[in-house]
Amino acid sequence: MTRRSLAILLSVAVAACGERRPAPPATDTSATGTSAAAPAPALRIVATIGDTASTVEGLAEYRGALYTADWKDGGVYRIDSVGSVTRVGQLPLKPGTSILGLAADSSGNLYAAVPDEGVIYRIAAARLGASDFNALKDARKFVTGAKGANGLNLDKDGHLWISGGDQNVVYHAPPSGGAASVFAKGFATVSTDTTMPVRVYVTNGLGIDSRGAVYTGNTGTGEITRLEVKPGYKAGNITSFARDTRLVGADGIVVVPGDTLYVTANFNNTIAKIDPTGHVTVLATDDAHENLRMPAELKRLGGTVYVANLNFPVGKNAGQTHKGATVAALQLP
Repeated sequence: MTRRSLAILLSVAVAACGERRPAPPATDTSATGTSAAAPAPALRIVATIGDTASTVEGLAEYRGALYTADWKDGGVYRIDSVGSVTRVGQLPLKPGTSILGLAADSSGNLYAAVPDEGVIYRIAAARLGASDFNALKDARKFVTGAKGANGLNLDKDGHLWISGGDQNVVYHAPPSGGAASVFAKGFATVSTDTTMPVRVYVTNGLGIDSRGAVYTGNTGTGEITRLEVKPGYKAGNITSFARDTRLVGADGIVVVPGDTLYVTANFNNTIAKIDPTGHVTVLATDDAHENLRMPAELKRLGGTVYVANLNFPVGKNAGQTHKGATVAALQLP
């Protein structure tokens, strides 16, 4: 979702970045006199990125750490397993530039999608957190020609897959990078609900299953599309995998072992699970937007699903008063 398309909804200012650690666990104050950590709530905020002017959407994972990037100034952050936030890099972008999907490869190199430029930037793992980090040298253009670049994912052969957001397209690029190739185009339909500002994002998020099939989400209709990948990176059957009103706002997609999908529905402030047959189960929704604040990209680590809160005031997030950028966690049953 680009800033240009949502200019009528919000304006993100430029300010300095900060850091936050989660509050310590509560203790038992019963008459026994013993103290014990209270169980963490099933849905909670685990990290705050930057300050009240910050915006995040992408979320990458490598060896148990999460990574995100701030639209406010292009700062790249690492979130460790206890929620501590560290600034580890910088993208060479003008303040306020939209930064959508993030991904990490098997070596820990980080990729970031910039839709208006149609560029995927790559930061080498060895440079993340370096004291002499230089955005102009260390954040390099890796893929070009991917207008609307949104969700990112890497297949088992190292090809980078890119959903085109509002461009109704899926791209891919070889492990060496370079110009993006169009894999499939024009297969999604735009919602007829003209009151919904997110409806133009018909190819949002990107997941890959164990057979190499690609999944994208139609934000306006709540449809998840499955695209078969044939030899030579040719498109095969393109089918509707699931469609549900509870998935309106479909944004982030992650596929876990067993080919179960986890999906965020930003417009509905919802996290859902889709089994391999296409059956949808809502795992969490937050009408009060206390913890889910227009959830975007997500990652599942063990029994926990982490989501980046985009925090735009639309859909069920309209009227909320929270400012800034957060990452929430849902503990699975």
